[in-house]
Amino acid sequence: MTYDMQQSDTASHHSALFASHPSALSADACVKAYINAGIPAGKIMLGVAFYGHRWVTTYAAPLYQPAAKRDTLSYAAISKLITKTPDAVKYDDEAQAPYFLNDKVFISYDDERSIAQKGAYAKERGLMGLFAWEYGSGSTGALVDAMR
Repeated sequence: MTYDMQQSDTASHHSALFASHPSALSADACVKAYINAGIPAGKIMLGVAFYGHRWVTTYAAPLYQPAAKRDTLSYAAISKLITKTPDAVKYDDEAQAPYFLNDKVFISYDDERSIAQKGAYAKERGLMGLFAWEYGSGSTGALVDAMR
């Protein structure tokens, strides 16, 4: 399960492929830990999230800063926010993870780009593949297409 790896009181990525902060967890670190523990790469799957987590923060640049009022949103709900406020969509190139930042609201989630990058990562490292949690939250099919 390579999602829900956020810090509970910090605006942080919950599904990052790579760590972009010293305290951050990542799918890459999980894969390496399993391989180092003797699990064959071909038996490892990366999880992708068809949902996101929302925090309220007081920081202009909230990533890895204290935050509160975390809740969960479906990707369908996140897509509506993205459509209304496309300038609020950001991408952490180091983490290979998108996030939404508008006013004091920070949302961490997976999108087509981050999922495609996870698929490429899995293929390059000989992993079994990808799986998704909460399939119904990605009702347009775009996230499943990205998994292909």
